[in-house]
Amino acid sequence: MSDRGYNTWVYRISFVFLGLALIVLQLLPLQTIPQTWAGPDVMMCLVFAWSVRRPDYVPTLLIAAVILLEDFLIQRPPGLHAALIVGTSFWLKSKANTADDQTITGEIVQITIAVLGVLLATRLMLALALLPLPSLSVHFAQALSTIIFYPVMALTSAFVLNVKPIKQSEP
Repeated sequence: MSDRGYNTWVYRISFVFLGLALIVLQLLPLQTIPQTWAGPDVMMCLVFAWSVRRPDYVPTLLIAAVILLEDFLIQRPPGLHAALIVGTSFWLKSKANTADDQTITGEIVQITIAVLGVLLATRLMLALALLPLPSLSVHFAQALSTIIFYPVMALTSAFVLNVKPIKQSEP
């Protein structure tokens, strides 16, 4: 196995462990008082940051498995969030493969569109299934906090985890 192939598998395994750690953190009873605001969807930020920067590190089936596990464990409608994240990450990967030198501003605009698209699609699917909808303000607060948190995740991925954008000279 080549050094590049070995690196890819190391990052894929790292993605799974990071995903599992984020799920465990969501399940821990860190606060006993109900929150009136919604924090960022850190898992979505992780998937999107890696999808934009290194699409080869997060294959579609791996994303689907981790997000589906998250759906089951935090008791969201099974598969809805996973399907939306997989579809959106696929769109982001296709954009990443065609972008030459994308600026951070362009990346944040893409992520903003992606997060708002997931938010609106989630609300639409829940409404079509006649399931109870979270309040619009809570949903938008979570989307806004996710968009604001994305640059932190992108910088952490780049400088701590060394997940840097693919260079055009790489195959």
